[in-house]
Amino acid sequence: MQVQVSVIVAAYNEEHWLRRCLTSLKKQTLAALEVIIVDDGSTDGTATICDQYCARWPHLFRVIHQRNQGQGPARNAGITAAHGRYLGFVDADDWVEPTMYATLVATAERSHAKSSFVMFVKSTRRLTAQLVC
Repeated sequence: MQVQVSVIVAAYNEEHWLRRCLTSLKKQTLAALEVIIVDDGSTDGTATICDQYCARWPHLFRVIHQRNQGQGPARNAGITAAHGRYLGFVDADDWVEPTMYATLVATAERSHAKSSFVMFVKSTRRLTAQLVC
């Protein structure tokens, strides 16, 4: 199966949030997805969490361990390693709804969009994603 979306998660000392982020990506309904985690020289338990997810779900997760260079170079390392037709970025302290990437791909292909993105709108009860193409 060809990868449709490569999701890049740049992580630096995110051990308190990373599991929630990666679990939300594991639950995506889009099967043709890869998640590239870039451990940007973390000094906490982030690297261990990355390795655990890659060992348990090697078909979905890959990790790049590098010395700390900042979020931009970490994302660029993920882009270089990506195989997907589309790129996605999720911050390590965020999480996504299970249908987010399936919805983005379907909407982009249906509308022949060159790009699509999600804008989050904060409500009093939860964050709601709005698709913008």
